[in-house]
Amino acid sequence: MLEVFLWYQRILAVFYVFGALIHAANLFGLGRYTVKEMPRAWLAADIGFLSLDLAVVAGLWTPTAWGRICFLAAAGTQLLMFTQFPNVFSETDKDREQLRGLVRFHVVSVAAFLVLWFLAR
Repeated sequence: MLEVFLWYQRILAVFYVFGALIHAANLFGLGRYTVKEMPRAWLAADIGFLSLDLAVVAGLWTPTAWGRICFLAAAGTQLLMFTQFPNVFSETDKDREQLRGLVRFHVVSVAAFLVLWFLAR
């Protein structure tokens, strides 16, 4: 089971590479807004999650204890933000649907992570 958990961490790391790329693209003005026009909450989230996602990638790929902590922090923070403050991070129905998709992804990925971590111990 330990090997399954190790592979799961690497799969999660790949997903977080894509997340980091999205945040970087937003910060380079390739998203909906330029950095000057971007809502400040979005800008702060992109800066923070770019850094955190890169830590998740490095920490889960290797795999390390701090990588697991970074993953749980990143997923937990996004769950909190997107469930408690959805209007801050969405402007349209399409945005809200994307947030719901991210929430589902994080719930499933964290649940699977915790089960596999428990079984691998």
